[in-house]
Amino acid sequence: MVNNPSRPIPSSKVKSFRTLEEVDEWLYKDPMRCPGVLHFVEINATVISYDLQVNFTLVSIRGQFERPTFKFLMPLQIATELEGARSPA
Repeated sequence: MVNNPSRPIPSSKVKSFRTLEEVDEWLYKDPMRCPGVLHFVEINATVISYDLQVNFTLVSIRGQFERPTFKFLMPLQIATELEGARSPA
């Protein structure tokens, strides 16, 4: 969280979950609070894997439903891959 250039992310702004089921439950209960989650898994000292999980809980906004795949998932995946490519190995 400290390597965010010139804007460290405080720990109070990061949620941590022990299991994927806890994430599912939290996303279901808070559909408008968080559009998705990025799960990091440290494979070894030089490899970090990630999974994207999008909150597909449907919420109608003025009679319209948002499409999380295009509104959130793809931009998050692109940003994650760009940051991974930019970070030193």
